[in-house]
Amino acid sequence: RNLTTTNTHTHTLSVVVVVPAPMCAVATTPVSTHHVLLCLLAALLCMLACVSAAGDDPLLRTVHTLQQKISSEQALKDESPLPPLRWGRRKGLYNSYVHLNFHGDPEMVLARRDGKYLDDNGFTTNFILYALLQSHQMGVIEAPQQEVNLAIEALLQFRDQNQPSGEPTYMFWPQKLLNGSYVEYPVNMMEILSSGSSLT
Repeated sequence: RNLTTTNTHTHTLSVVVVVPAPMCAVATTPVSTHHVLLCLLAALLCMLACVSAAGDDPLLRTVHTLQQKISSEQALKDESPLPPLRWGRRKGLYNSYVHLNFHGDPEMVLARRDGKYLDDNGFTTNFILYALLQSHQMGVIEAPQQEVNLAIEALLQFRDQNQPSGEPTYMFWPQKLLNGSYVEYPVNMMEILSSGSSLT
């Protein structure tokens, strides 16, 4: 079923609890190369699953390798941010990164690659979960139950807490209660902004 998520703009999410429709770009959010690549890996896994259903061993090995790569990107516990030593992570979410928007000379390319921080959006996990469940449904992979459960539990935390209980509205980022209302609060981004403010 289609659910709605809001983040300045309105987007469409979906799954089991949630299912993605076009939401690949958010105007206020820099596009993460890692985020895009991880989503493409999940999509490739799903496409290869369609082809490998015929039983082609090399393709099945590729699917297995991709599945292992994707599984390794899932956070298995919550971690609080302590930049620059570590970034905050939310249990059940798959990694995605925000890259600083550097352009130009080779030095700038290096800055873009390394100037990044871990994001805690729900979109990446939603997209990957959808691809895993599609591949599982086609009988090509066994989607690990614990991995799926962790992802679903994490996504459920993105429900808009300003809406009545049971209202299927989901946010791009997690929320925090501020001045009587719940607002989107990307932990690592806010940690960077707070650190900058404390230095001025």
